[in-house]
Amino acid sequence: MNSLGKIVRNKRLEMNLTLDQLATLIDSTKSYLSRIENNHVEQPGTDLLKRLSKQLDISYNTLIKHSGYMEKEKIEQRSKTSVESIINVSKGSILINGKRLEAKEQERFIKMIKIFYNFD
Repeated sequence: MNSLGKIVRNKRLEMNLTLDQLATLIDSTKSYLSRIENNHVEQPGTDLLKRLSKQLDISYNTLIKHSGYMEKEKIEQRSKTSVESIINVSKGSILINGKRLEAKEQERFIKMIKIFYNFD
């Protein structure tokens, strides 16, 4: 399995970007990116991972998975769970695990989905 650092480095090189260029694009520093690429950062912040995801066109979930935020077994277990068993939309209401979300919760849920998938 590839490490986060290897994934980031390979994609950066594939896109012909220097560490300086990528650092500028994601509002970080060359030294911090070098530490990530050399696996000297255990868990980079999720905001940084989102910026890397967007700039390098790598799935955010892939970066989260390889950053150690979730154990591999938990990710595989979640991927086997049916979306329909967790999220249901019925008559204009959103239900999570059978519980109807209040209006404010629905707004936050939709906002979260838009942020997660970069639907600006």
